[in-house]
Amino acid sequence: MSDTLPGLEGRIHVQLRLKAGRVADVTVTSTRRVQACRVLEGRGLEEVPRLVSLLFSVCRNAQVQAAQTACEQAMGQAPDPAGWVRRELQVLAETLHEHCRMVLVDWPFLLGEEPDVAGFARVRAALHDIRRVLTADENVVVDRAVSDTLKAFGTVVRECLALDADVLGDEAALRTWAHARRGPTARSLHRVLEMGLGGFGRSDVAPLPPIDPGDLDAALNADWAGELAARPHWQGRVYETGPLARMHDHPLLMGALLERYGNGLLTRLAARLLELLALPQRMCNLLNLPDLEREIHQSGCGNGTGIGLGVVEAARGRLVHRVEAVDGKVVRYQILAPTEWNFHPEGALTRGLLHSDAGDVEMFRRNLSLLVAALDPCVAYDVTVQ
Repeated sequence: MSDTLPGLEGRIHVQLRLKAGRVADVTVTSTRRVQACRVLEGRGLEEVPRLVSLLFSVCRNAQVQAAQTACEQAMGQAPDPAGWVRRELQVLAETLHEHCRMVLVDWPFLLGEEPDVAGFARVRAALHDIRRVLTADENVVVDRAVSDTLKAFGTVVRECLALDADVLGDEAALRTWAHARRGPTARSLHRVLEMGLGGFGRSDVAPLPPIDPGDLDAALNADWAGELAARPHWQGRVYETGPLARMHDHPLLMGALLERYGNGLLTRLAARLLELLALPQRMCNLLNLPDLEREIHQSGCGNGTGIGLGVVEAARGRLVHRVEAVDGKVVRYQILAPTEWNFHPEGALTRGLLHSDAGDVEMFRRNLSLLVAALDPCVAYDVTVQ
């Protein structure tokens, strides 16, 4: 087998049927190759993380972290605490990049505002400094250097967003910041409020709860047909994952937005913004964990049974890799990705769109594009309205 591996690219197809100016039916289909990871079968466990880095172009660090953890478990290797922390920091830096691109470039573009290209360039430069430290010689202690670069990054982000330290403490502060329209991101949220889109896409789909690793392993082990990987569910229910699920308990969301707008558009946008602002401190906290706590905090220690499970919170949501190996060779590899949760045919997008007002079709298309972006697929998508 060559080292050029086929990726999981594909598309999300969203087809809507309108009746009397409302959405009467939603069909979400995917051409993502969720079984493409089977090309790893037959390879040695030591090779898998490097090959996974070739297989994925989106959220590559999260994919590698999940693969590395799964393989370490299968081989019975407890990860080096410092190495685990470095890998986890790379995943969080990747999430920072994805969130910044979304709030500075994608939101303004989709809402007819001028994207903050210059601001995003500043953010990328600051992220480059973080990544440079994280990819330095593994013998170099990263704690102080990363801490300094994270502080610089946080300053750049707040300057780009024209945010004061406590500006998002409650809904009134969020509205004050948005209505001041100091920058493309604030103007984007102002547009959402002005157009009454706060609850657009609201549904009864709940955040994906914590799942016991043993139960998750058993469910994936039984998934020989690949149905769970393609159309995931848990205990008979479809869930969503991502920034909203992770930030669900934040006071701003719990105290006002979820009650007023549910998991609608404004709540989703605010959740991503809140997570973006919280990540630098979260990364600093990770650096400051005592060694023993770092070991306990790891996603799993090796069991040496030939079976491993790597669970990582990637930018778009919870990512799971599962490996089975015999004599150090992969005999089965499975991936459960966030996109399959969030774009499940009976998931958040479908339920959030059913019965929506679509009287102005062109405006509805624009709003739909923003909702899809808020759910954030890792592939391109297209929409057909009939």
